Amino acid sequence: MYRGTSVSADKAIEQDTKVVLVTNDGTKLKFKKLLKDENDLIGVAKKRKTLKYLDEQGIKYSDHGRMRHYLLDSLEVSEIYPKNKPVSTIVTVAVTVLVTFTVLVISAGIIIFSSWGG
Repeated sequence: MYRGTSVSADKAIEQDTKVVLVTNDGTKLKFKKLLKDENDLIGVAKKRKTLKYLDEQGIKYSDHGRMRHYLLDSLEVSEIYPKNKPVSTIVTVAVTVLVTFTVLVISAGIIIFSSWGG
């Protein structure tokens, strides 16, 4: 889950979290995080859709293992949405609890109904 309001690049760097960056043409790009190198904005990316778009745009990058660090200064960015860590955690826990509860109820139902017929 990402925040509903856009933040500045500096704020996104400060939060040190995943971000969705929206370009002026409306393309949404996902980055592991944003970095600043002197005055350059760097996007750390791994998602294929993001890599493909940036490569097609001719954005310069350097490889860092499975990650690529893209120099985003030439990219026209309209919005930056950081990941909402508290909401993401709550949603993850809620889904896990719901799935566990459902499995337990189904298992109990199977045990009860299979032993009922005798």
